[in-house]
Amino acid sequence: MGDVDIPGITVETGNCTMMYRQRKQVTVIDKAQSYRLSLAIVVSPETFHDITRHEQMKMPLHLQLAANGLIDNEFIDTRSIDATSMNILNQILTPEKGLEDSHIYYKSKTYELLAVCINRFGNKTPDQSNPTNCLNPERVYQAAEILAHSMESPPSLSTLARMLNTSHVTLNQEFRHAFGTTVFGYLRRIRLKKARSLLEDGKTNVTEASLAVGYNSISTFSRAFLDQHGMTPSSCRKQTPYSLASKNHISNPN
Repeated sequence: MGDVDIPGITVETGNCTMMYRQRKQVTVIDKAQSYRLSLAIVVSPETFHDITRHEQMKMPLHLQLAANGLIDNEFIDTRSIDATSMNILNQILTPEKGLEDSHIYYKSKTYELLAVCINRFGNKTPDQSNPTNCLNPERVYQAAEILAHSMESPPSLSTLARMLNTSHVTLNQEFRHAFGTTVFGYLRRIRLKKARSLLEDGKTNVTEASLAVGYNSISTFSRAFLDQHGMTPSSCRKQTPYSLASKNHISNPN
């Protein structure tokens, strides 16, 4: 049984790791090149939201934020595998006779394992930037949700603070604890993240993406986009499969 390496992470034998990664692909390296038995469950934020929508208020705040697309930082937490998790793992890896090809069986066991992991990993925060270190984590969740649904025309900092019965100073402090930046530093991040998603979809041009996330100045939007993503909005859009397909269709109508 060998250890498994993901860039920047080592998952040792006998451990269970829960992580939230923004990148769509993760490379796993077995440095020891030895035999191991492992199981990886990969869940998109959208799917995670669907399967936890009735339980989210019982979940730790960082998982609530991740399930609703309101977190922009990655986190990771590792624990030793407990007896309950090991039992479920064994049931998944060595199902009873007749259940080897049952989709319902594997799906139910996967959900059961997720429930156990969420409960275990919710007992402490995975890292120092976790929102549960805040003075009022529920307020941070509410503020993040308000900002996410009002990117085009967000409330002022003082208005947002009044909506949540606190001061703008306290709210900024809580966001610094949660996300390492101010309220509107966080707003800028999620705006530009949403803009990139729109551009990568290929159906939205730069001007439309800029306006959709609350930037009325294309030059300001482009500078902010370049600063966060390391490329201009137009370069981002040109790289999308949709844009390339459209270009080929125009140049080769037949």
